[in-house]
Amino acid sequence: MLNTEGGALALGHAYGASGAVSVVRLLARAQRLPAGSLCLAMISSAGGIGTAALFATVRTS
Repeated sequence: MLNTEGGALALGHAYGASGAVSVVRLLARAQRLPAGSLCLAMISSAGGIGTAALFATVRTS
């Protein structure tokens, strides 16, 4: 799943919280996906540094 609504900076969030905002929004939308779906959150920062987190959806009973 891709974030079709834009990243945290595009949505007007402070730069220091953009990673957390991206992950929270991604996980909120991932609740509607079937089990086993993959979701990727990425953020870049100054100097060519970047971080990514990959999440898989699971269902518990």
